[in-house]
Amino acid sequence: MFPYQLPTAIITTLAIVQPQLVIAQDIAQINNIAKNITVKITGYGNGSGVIFERQGNIYSVVTNNHVVPIDTNYEIGTYDGRRYRVISRQEILGLDLAIVQFESSRNYKIATMSDSDKINRLQRIYVAGFPGEQTDIDIISGEIRSIRQEILQNPQPEKGYALIYTNQTLPGSSGGAVLDDQGRLIAINGQAKRDLQTGRDISRGIPISLFLAAKKKPPVLPNNPPAPIIVPPNSVPAPKPIVFFKKAPRLIDAYTTSSNVRVRGATYYFDIQLPEEAAEPLQQIIISQRQGQEEVKFKLDKTVAYVGTHSKKKEQLNIASITQDETNQEIKIVFDSPIPPGTTFTVGIKPNRNPAYDGIYLFGVTAFPAGEKSKGLYLGVGRLHFYRGIS
Repeated sequence: MFPYQLPTAIITTLAIVQPQLVIAQDIAQINNIAKNITVKITGYGNGSGVIFERQGNIYSVVTNNHVVPIDTNYEIGTYDGRRYRVISRQEILGLDLAIVQFESSRNYKIATMSDSDKINRLQRIYVAGFPGEQTDIDIISGEIRSIRQEILQNPQPEKGYALIYTNQTLPGSSGGAVLDDQGRLIAINGQAKRDLQTGRDISRGIPISLFLAAKKKPPVLPNNPPAPIIVPPNSVPAPKPIVFFKKAPRLIDAYTTSSNVRVRGATYYFDIQLPEEAAEPLQQIIISQRQGQEEVKFKLDKTVAYVGTHSKKKEQLNIASITQDETNQEIKIVFDSPIPPGTTFTVGIKPNRNPAYDGIYLFGVTAFPAGEKSKGLYLGVGRLHFYRGIS
């Protein structure tokens, strides 16, 4: 698919700034830097990325691997409203990172990278990205909460997510820039959830030092490679292919039948559109609470699903199984028969009662195609608002 190949050598134009005399940039300067170096990536959901290198007219962007998990038609949107086709994609082994490239004769700024090994707890940082469908950049300030040294030493089990910070990021900001108060790139943002025990938002990023170290590692080749092992044909079954949607399903609405706090008998509906171009039927979804002052408990046996939307229900869909992972606040719903492409459907989950605390509650939705090895796709969050004393 991609006619260009990434260079195998370490990129020579990366700028590592040593901390000598540093003067904090003002907010306007931080905004300008973030806007110029951060891009929006579409094609398999929504995500963000950071321009970090230019060779001729070829720009390189670092992002999360989960933003660009497969070879498909991705587009990059820059701050000036232009859109470019991605011409190459390369995963970074052991990290939730990837590099994509686009071609342009225009002059775009390149991120200046700082030494992320010298960052400290409580340091002020800024996260930039493009949540959801929006085309305007979000820049959220916060502080570093902790730096997981065991992940820095052995990044693979956690895919490099060693940096934890208080910035309240939203889906679509994955792959975006984490900047220090000089506007220098110190990490790539990638994960966010609410700790329902403390009520605090937890965001995580991959320090840029891990990215640079991974880029420096040459391929390991033995001096005397062993003779190849000849495997008789058909002696080992071929691995099953990974199944994925060719075009992403859409979470088109979230709705509650009652917005009053503490009410019993409400149902939360999530309307999902599976386009014809998805090319694969949908087998299961996972709904997980991402934000809210209280953890909502559900009556799993009351879960329902219909063809259509919450306001225009048609025939009921049979559900094969419903399970809950209370640790991650996830409900997995597996359909008896896979839902074919071109179908709009709604899933309703029933809480024991509405939360006692008013405010906004966010529920993330992930969809999986049918198949033993299927690649789930995060569709975004459904937003439910609960109030006190409304009629």
